[in-house]
Amino acid sequence: MTKYRILKSSVSTLEGYGIEGILHKSQNIDKTILQPHKLRGLSPKIDPASALSVLPIIEHEMILSHFTPEKIGIIIGTRLGNHQMARSYSEKIRRKAASPSTYSVSGYNMCAGLSALSEKYKGPSVVLPGKQISFCEILILGMNYLSRNDAEAMLIGQVDITDNGDWGLGIFVSIIASDSCKDGISLTIDNNLDSYIAEFPDCKFLQAVREKSPQLEEALKIHLYCSDYDASANFAPFQMYSKIGMGKIYLS
Repeated sequence: MTKYRILKSSVSTLEGYGIEGILHKSQNIDKTILQPHKLRGLSPKIDPASALSVLPIIEHEMILSHFTPEKIGIIIGTRLGNHQMARSYSEKIRRKAASPSTYSVSGYNMCAGLSALSEKYKGPSVVLPGKQISFCEILILGMNYLSRNDAEAMLIGQVDITDNGDWGLGIFVSIIASDSCKDGISLTIDNNLDSYIAEFPDCKFLQAVREKSPQLEEALKIHLYCSDYDASANFAPFQMYSKIGMGKIYLS
């Protein structure tokens, strides 16, 4: 049985920081998130998927400030990678408004790369594209980096934007090995946790995410649990499963 801790969780939408934007059927994009101040002079205007990766990372800056930047890593799960940026740029090339030679970024790893660049983190930087990947599996991969001492802290996130680009959500947690800190929420990974199973209470935010981006429901449960957004919900310790047999995680 291995234990870790969540130091902080954060949520951002196309409207900026905060959870309320989840409830909007269509979000009004805050144009400032496409040009984050942390990337001025380092990167041009970024696409919404990347913005939803960079924006929440900045929220974790203070709590991770006493860790070595070279030992802070980032893993981001995303349904489509940066396909919207690639598609947009392809259209510019077809119109002869841009040259293929100027598109030098790696489309799939760009979210994590820009997030790391914004805070000058030099640990592992990975994007996992795919509709079926769960937040539990992304967490377990982050824990593996910690257990191997490849990192002292990992930022674990999941990002999604609807196909028409009118609704987006990014959810991130920062995790560390439990022996380095006693603050935050306890994470236990084990394959024998059946006795801990608890039903997570439904709420309007989970219902909205289920409609727009069901693969982010698990990540949102963790955020609600960690942030205690609605104290009246009385969230009990609960358990997540890896769909591909990587393990089970218990939060308490």
